[in-house]
Amino acid sequence: MKKFAIILALVAVLSVGVGVTYHYQSQANVAAKQSYGLFETRQMIDDGKYEMAKSVIEDSLRSLEIDKNETENWLHLGVEVLEHLENTPELMLFYQRFPKIVITHEKGSMLAARGFLVMRQMDEFVKIREKWVEKETLSDAWFLIDSDYFIINNQRQEALMLLGTRELEGAFEVGRLVRSALITANEDIKIAWEFLEKAYRLDPQNPEVRTYRAQILEKVNRLQMARTEYESVVSNYPNNPFYPDQLGEFFRRHGDYERALMSWVRSAKTHLLGKVWLKGVFWSRVTTPVDYDWPIPDDYSGNLRPVMEFLTGLNDDRFWDEDLFKTIEGTKESLANSQETFWLRLIQMLHDGQEAEAMKFIQFDPFSQWSWNYTLNRTLLQILSYRQTGRFIQDLEARIYQDDILPEDELVRGRKVQHPFFDQLDQLVRNTRLDLPGQRLPQDLNSLLLSDEAFSAAFIAAGWNGAGLFLRSMESIPEEFPKWLAFETARAIQKNVSAEAALSFVAEQHEFDHLKLYKGELEILTGNTEAGLNRILSLVTDDSPVGFKAAWTLGLAYIEHGNFNEARIIIESQPRLKNHLLGKEMLARVSLGEGDNEKAKEIYESIKDESVEAKSFLARIALQEEDWETARAFTEEALIQAPENMRLRTNLQYIIDQENSK
Repeated sequence: MKKFAIILALVAVLSVGVGVTYHYQSQANVAAKQSYGLFETRQMIDDGKYEMAKSVIEDSLRSLEIDKNETENWLHLGVEVLEHLENTPELMLFYQRFPKIVITHEKGSMLAARGFLVMRQMDEFVKIREKWVEKETLSDAWFLIDSDYFIINNQRQEALMLLGTRELEGAFEVGRLVRSALITANEDIKIAWEFLEKAYRLDPQNPEVRTYRAQILEKVNRLQMARTEYESVVSNYPNNPFYPDQLGEFFRRHGDYERALMSWVRSAKTHLLGKVWLKGVFWSRVTTPVDYDWPIPDDYSGNLRPVMEFLTGLNDDRFWDEDLFKTIEGTKESLANSQETFWLRLIQMLHDGQEAEAMKFIQFDPFSQWSWNYTLNRTLLQILSYRQTGRFIQDLEARIYQDDILPEDELVRGRKVQHPFFDQLDQLVRNTRLDLPGQRLPQDLNSLLLSDEAFSAAFIAAGWNGAGLFLRSMESIPEEFPKWLAFETARAIQKNVSAEAALSFVAEQHEFDHLKLYKGELEILTGNTEAGLNRILSLVTDDSPVGFKAAWTLGLAYIEHGNFNEARIIIESQPRLKNHLLGKEMLARVSLGEGDNEKAKEIYESIKDESVEAKSFLARIALQEEDWETARAFTEEALIQAPENMRLRTNLQYIIDQENSK
């Protein structure tokens, strides 16, 4: 029975997604076929036929029960095949099932260690690394892995010192250069780019050059360019599950949870990584669900399987179940090292009214220095303090953070707009600390913070819609609460449930202009077009941000349906929109729709310095006239503002090709 279990486990590692069948043969036939299979497989590996060898291993193990010695031969051959294929995900699974086998193979150990490090599975990484200290023959590969360990743990000086000790050979030197670039980008961006240029000259096709270039672009706030780099690597290496995970992390860091989830779905479909599955399930639950069931393959045998089973066993009305947690073997160690666990438990505590426990839980959060949302973490602690003591915590950062280690949220703070709720609360805490006037809370904020909706509001403001809706307790938001809460809650319901559910919620709220506009939009979405248009139309002349948006929304709808005269009337009746860049672009589109190309060109000429749309239009005119120089100039200028626009990139390449063909 034990030997049979070993065989099943190996099949699970080597043939993910393939069913297991059993054939009973005489012992003589078993031995004969087994010997032939080993010899044939070894020959295939020697001949470089790795996929075929992998298939032979899978087929043989499905049909044979073998003794212990032969089992180890097949296990070692399996590791060799995965080494040659550089199949890191399967080597990680292999190590979790057969650590004593994998650890005898240096390349397999190195690839698995690198995978665990990328996935932040530090226990597995450390165990492998310790086994190979001072035994390395692949010294350059381990050198880079050691530097990655320092970088991931925010030990920048240690990483820089290590990377400066020696130059490496070939592709490994590219790896050394791009890591040096990443570390120096904070202090000297010029030197960082010099490192990158050297790496690019050595190996222009190396994906690490582009992924590290993306990280540096992200550091210096060139987010669209960074996104383009991440997406290019995903496109060029579609079978590597780590690259869409990197793209997903980029989107997550900047609050674009829907795109992050789609990236993780892509990664999971490429090859299931337990940590990616965990991210997908967690973020689907706390933000906005994605159209993917996150299945657990029957033959998945990774160490995170108990965690995955625990999460799939939770009822829809629970974010955490302590009783269920205690019944599933093997979850405690895995979940103790998971930030997902911290947030799920905290959300459930807040839902159950365990505020004193929740406050202690946050104060002793082991992930505080690397929080996925430091602002939310800090705000929840301030809300809990205010509700329990009537005061805010004045030295919160000093109590939680040490040395010069910054939480992840701080690293991107300057690159994303923070919800006004957090800004307002931060300012009030600062004013109180400095004994400045105005430290008393506005009545609407005070009412919210002391109400049952306080925690729901914080999560919704952070974009964690699923958690925010889970914590809701009021169907109608009181009129004395900040007005944004009813609007943001309705939007969360639309995203996570449906437009119909959002419309039902809005119907129960005290009406104000912003919510009235949104109600009109929801009516259009749910099929009551006439009522929605009339509701929006009643707001278009208001000299206010709501009037601006109402006119913009209605004007776009008229343009889309070819009602150009009505669109012009709407735009020109709203002075804020008429004189705004968006309004001028819309008027140019109206002129094009009416066939007045000269008028459109005149408008676009007047806004060409600010408008990507204008540059694109003028470039297109130049293309038609075969004025390649002008077309190229406008296209390159447009790409500076919109580097992610693939049509512009295609047009630029076409222009370059035409210029070169002369």
